[in-house]
Amino acid sequence: MNNLSGFKIFCELLRESVLISGIIALMCVGAVVYLAVRGMAVPDVLSNLTYAIVAFFFGGRVAKNQAMQQTGEVISDEIPD
Repeated sequence: MNNLSGFKIFCELLRESVLISGIIALMCVGAVVYLAVRGMAVPDVLSNLTYAIVAFFFGGRVAKNQAMQQTGEVISDEIPD
């Protein structure tokens, strides 16, 4: 895979906002883990927000895959030229 195709994948993921929602989910999970490891109390708002964001992220991926399977589209990580 060359840099151009990697850039195409990056742009496609950014366009679909998969990349952005994934980064936000990782940031929230990271904050909860950091607070837990440091022995600090995790605020209820942060933990509830993290649950909601992670559920939205994975729920969207599952719904997209199910819709693609029902329509008969091929599920692939490759982006056409």
